[in-house]
Amino acid sequence: FEGSSLRQVVSKICRGRYNPVPSCYSSELRLLITQLFKVNPRQRPSVSSVLKRPFLETLSKHLHPQERISH
Repeated sequence: FEGSSLRQVVSKICRGRYNPVPSCYSSELRLLITQLFKVNPRQRPSVSSVLKRPFLETLSKHLHPQERISH
């Protein structure tokens, strides 16, 4: 969110006004951001549904490899 003052930024957040996500990001990520920025919390996806998105599951496997626990 961008604005010339804190008040303007807060106003944009409350109204759900933001610049479009650049096209250099995947369509899946842009859609997710759009859904997360919904003004009405009931229209936002749940955390569990976000984490189940295939592109995030794939990314998660690369960023946080499972560690074996040895005793």
